[in-house]
Amino acid sequence: MFKKLGINRFEKITYIAILILLATVTVMFYFYPDQLWQAVQEDAIFENMTILVLIACLVICINNSRKLIARKNHTGSLVYILLSLGLFFVIGEELSWGQRIFNINSGSYFLENNTQSETNLHNLQIGNTRINTLIFTQLGTIVLAVYFLFSRLLCKKIKWFENIRKRFSIPLPKLHHTIFFYFAFLMVYIFDYKRNDEVFELILPCIFMLIFLYPYKPETEVSAN
Repeated sequence: MFKKLGINRFEKITYIAILILLATVTVMFYFYPDQLWQAVQEDAIFENMTILVLIACLVICINNSRKLIARKNHTGSLVYILLSLGLFFVIGEELSWGQRIFNINSGSYFLENNTQSETNLHNLQIGNTRINTLIFTQLGTIVLAVYFLFSRLLCKKIKWFENIRKRFSIPLPKLHHTIFFYFAFLMVYIFDYKRNDEVFELILPCIFMLIFLYPYKPETEVSAN
């Protein structure tokens, strides 16, 4: 089955690790709820592991950009440079830009408008609207759904989509990346862990790490990796 889906050894190991994580969280949900609640808090094991995987994604994107620049593919390298900047921003937001590490007090604006009184943007609340809910949950869910479900289909059916993908070396998910994304999503949100997002925020960058390493490409095209 793994060979038919084109799953290599590292992807297999990563998927097994995610399955073990899901099984562990489920067991803790039923038998050790207090310990699970502690594990998904700020600066606890789930957030720390998420940051480590995000750093791995950042390193991979920087390396992919370097390779594409060496091949004179500057348009392709631009995408990975932008991805690197985006990942750097996400890592900074997760760490509240070092605020808790260096014990820095928040300014008055963040104390009044940040739901956790921290110096970051994703926990801001403007009126009754939470930035985290609007951008990272609602809009993010739509973007991810389109990306995993339709990106490969669009490239197969519409030639100029495929031309854009090739020109900019846009990393797209393989079929098994998409299958595992939705499987993990359902497994996480079928239970009420209270902070399900913290669990999925660890799994999602693991899947994107695989996409950045082994993106979908037609069999006739040589992989940049």
